[in-house]
Amino acid sequence: MANKKLADWIKNEELQGYSDEELEKTLLKRGYAKEEVEKAILYLRQKFHLKALLHIPIYLIIIFFVSLLFLGWAFGEFVNSIILSAILIISVLIMDFFDKKNMDLISWTFLIVLDILFLFVSPLFFIVAIASFILAIGLFFKEKRQVNLYLINMSLLISLFITAMIIFLVYLGIVYGIIPLLPTTSLTYLLLIFLPIIYAIPPLIYFLNKLCLSKLKIN
Repeated sequence: MANKKLADWIKNEELQGYSDEELEKTLLKRGYAKEEVEKAILYLRQKFHLKALLHIPIYLIIIFFVSLLFLGWAFGEFVNSIILSAILIISVLIMDFFDKKNMDLISWTFLIVLDILFLFVSPLFFIVAIASFILAIGLFFKEKRQVNLYLINMSLLISLFITAMIIFLVYLGIVYGIIPLLPTTSLTYLLLIFLPIIYAIPPLIYFLNKLCLSKLKIN
């Protein structure tokens, strides 16, 4: 189990601009065991805190909320998308409060409840939220728990919603701009048009997620 007092000291020193590597060297010189220091650093990386979200570029966060509202409007769930936007903003503030009080269990319980809440507000958005959470867990363990799970979850949620908006806009452009110009609307023509879009979805999600986490060293 991580030494929380040591973790708090590391957190305060990081706020002064020191890196994990610099602090680890300092603590080792002071006689702390390497394993104890690594556990404290890992504990901090896994905690939710508002600073973690600042790794995501602000313009992507803005585009995310725009895509959330746009998709809500497009699928007749505009009011629900506004509610979800408010829930997300409030949840960040609440979880930041829990973090400052070192109430980790409550913080992560709240995150799970938040995902479930998506189901009651909008089943469509719930599917996206669960998909991002499952992908985040996979990436979290792929990186050997060296990254913040909440940060990865949010970056994937942002990536999925922005991708959905882009694909939907491309779909509208094809349906109303290209298909009317075709000599025929046979299945072959439609497949030639839509298959590249479907294949573009995974690379687009991957690219956007890398963009969200560009400040972190994640493969």
